[in-house]
Amino acid sequence: MPGAMLGLFLVIMFLNTWGYYTISETFFKGKSIGKHACGLRVIREGGYPITFWPSLLRNLARSADSIIFYGVGITSMLLTRRFQRLGDLLAGTVVVQERSLELPRKPIILNKIKPLDKNDIGSFLPRDEVLSLIDEFIGRRHVLTYERGHALAAQLAKRLAKRLHYSGDEKKVSEYPMAFLASVYKTFSFSQDQEEQELVDEYNKRSEMPGEDTYE
Repeated sequence: MPGAMLGLFLVIMFLNTWGYYTISETFFKGKSIGKHACGLRVIREGGYPITFWPSLLRNLARSADSIIFYGVGITSMLLTRRFQRLGDLLAGTVVVQERSLELPRKPIILNKIKPLDKNDIGSFLPRDEVLSLIDEFIGRRHVLTYERGHALAAQLAKRLAKRLHYSGDEKKVSEYPMAFLASVYKTFSFSQDQEEQELVDEYNKRSEMPGEDTYE
């Protein structure tokens, strides 16, 4: 029993030391309970969310950082520009301070945007979530550099063009992806509004017809 209890204790200590942080950072957007309380988050050096393997690597190196009462980790943080301990240097991660920021929006001038030609697209209908994403992205396009905005818009534009079976000008997708997304937004957001209005008009028309029972 003493040997079994010691083994169980060591397993619990291992999970607490490495498993807790790895699971928390992987599934809770780079946060443990302590980081959440302090407004901190672990991310990749390129600004991307942390994934399982980098989180596991940075936490396995925690034992090296803790040598001499975390003297190794503190020394590493003082010698690096981004205050990275050894685990962060190995995993390519950095701990950042979160800030709440309301990004300004600029209205989309839809009357200057042409919808897609119905002959150039198939029957696929983008979901409302996709249209909302396009609206948010284009509305905050001015906070991005041209290169970054173009790169982000190109990814979504290429996927949508493929799903829509778009057969129009390919340069509009590859060279002007933001304009293509704006055309997609106008095409399908307006078409949904038009369909709803047609249904309302048809219902009102039937309601006004004398001698017809509109309740079935």
